[in-house]
Amino acid sequence: MIGDRWHRRVFLVLIVVLGLPTLVVGGLLAALSAGMGTAFWAMGGIEAGDGVFLTAWGCLGMAGLLGGARLSVAMLVGSVATLSRVRWPWWSMLIAGVVAALPLAVLLVYLAWTGEFSTGFPWPALFFGPLVLVPALHLLYLRITCHRRIAPGTPEKA
Repeated sequence: MIGDRWHRRVFLVLIVVLGLPTLVVGGLLAALSAGMGTAFWAMGGIEAGDGVFLTAWGCLGMAGLLGGARLSVAMLVGSVATLSRVRWPWWSMLIAGVVAALPLAVLLVYLAWTGEFSTGFPWPALFFGPLVLVPALHLLYLRITCHRRIAPGTPEKA
C-alpha cells in the first residue's frame, strides 16, 4: 500500500510542474473570460448567450483554481486524512474547475488527433486549464479512496 508521504511527494511535484503555471495562466484567462464576457454582454458587443457562457466558464475556472489551491494546501500541510476532512464546498469548487477544463482538453486532443494544427501543437494552450486536471484527479482519487485506507479512530500519520 502506498503511504501518505509518497502521495504528498508526488503531489508536490505535480503542483510545482503543472499546477503553479496553470494557476497563473489559467487564473488570468478565467478572470479575463468572466470579466470580458460580462463587459461585452453589457455593452451589447456580443449576444446574451455568448456573454453568459464566457462569464460562467470564467467563474467555473476561477472556482476550480481556488478550490484546488485550498485542497492542495490541505494535502501538502496535512495528510490524506486532513484532505478528507475538508468541507464539501471546496470539493465542489474543484469539480467545477474540472468541468471548466475538460472541454478545452477534449478539444485539444481532438485537434491533435485529426491533425488540424497547421503549425504544430499549441503547447501554451495546455496551461489554460487542461494540465491542472492531473493534480485535480489525484486529489479526487485520494478523497474517494481515503475512507478505505483510514480506519475510524486511528491517529493519522504525517
